[in-house]
Amino acid sequence: RFFGNLLRNVWGPIEAVTDTRGFDFSKNLPFDVTASSLDWLRHNGHGPDPFFLFVHYDGPHTPFRLPDEHAHPFDSVPADQVDSAVEALLFPRADRLDDARNKTSMYRFMKDVNWGRRKLDGPTLQWIIDKYDAAVRYNDLAIGELLEGLREQGLADDTVVAVLSDHGEEFLEHGGFAHGGIHLYEEIIRTVGIIHDPSRPGTGAANPRPCSQVDMLGSLLHLAGAEGLDPGIDGLALHDSSRPSGPVFCHGKSKLAVRDGAHKMIVPRPNPALDAVTRLKMWINMLRQGKLRPEIFDLEQDPGETRNLAGDRALRKRMQDLLAAHLASRPQQILADTRIDDAERRRIEQEMKDLGYM
Repeated sequence: RFFGNLLRNVWGPIEAVTDTRGFDFSKNLPFDVTASSLDWLRHNGHGPDPFFLFVHYDGPHTPFRLPDEHAHPFDSVPADQVDSAVEALLFPRADRLDDARNKTSMYRFMKDVNWGRRKLDGPTLQWIIDKYDAAVRYNDLAIGELLEGLREQGLADDTVVAVLSDHGEEFLEHGGFAHGGIHLYEEIIRTVGIIHDPSRPGTGAANPRPCSQVDMLGSLLHLAGAEGLDPGIDGLALHDSSRPSGPVFCHGKSKLAVRDGAHKMIVPRPNPALDAVTRLKMWINMLRQGKLRPEIFDLEQDPGETRNLAGDRALRKRMQDLLAAHLASRPQQILADTRIDDAERRRIEQEMKDLGYM
């Protein structure tokens, strides 16, 4: 809501086009989202005022919904080696619609894997990775069609396009599966971030410094020409070559992480905005999984995060001091100004249900 209200103040009307995480079987959602987006642009993208369009693709996500012609480009496991029960849960077919609707069973399966109650054999795990890769490719094709539509409508040379992701996916690299668990390893928090600015032609370049999703708001507003931004907006503009290469923080539901240079520290810290019962369950969950120890990794020497350096007292203190300073700089009650009435709460909850988050 903050992002939406800010943009309305800068530009006026904004719009969002979204995929859905609903369990009704549908194979063409990414291309449906593209079609809806291009239709919106035809009606709203050619006026005198700037526009902002949020396009929500959700395809690289369990369950994997793929038409047959796009379901097998990376298959490397014979079909008879794949656990059929896992296949039914994660790769729904039209002739198994009841299974595709069984959201509870799929989430229970993921929880059982994360808690060690269910084992995934090697071939089945590789099959899941192959389907995830196929889903990424399928969505990439839909995004490509959107970019081609921008060119056909004459908008490509005057439109900033950002392709971002909210999280990655883990496939037992550190014992976790999917992305809803307790981990903040790189496979979860290192995400896609591609920004195309047509006013800066060239082959592009990678940002050599770690950055945060928090940096996206100010960066995109700057690229869109917004001026006089509230200095209270968090994050640092990625275009600013003078920006300090300071630490980057990541807040999860169960843990907190900081990266400073090559070093990254992860500590258990259930989000204080959650209720006490939920936080207690998180502590118990981490205790049962043996995930209560602080962890420090050198991402340059150990990108797979396999060697815990928390035994280095000087390094541990330096990273702990960064976390302490970060937490001390944050408002004590972040949610203090977000009280809403019942009608607004019901509207937000319905939106969250439509997106599959409730």
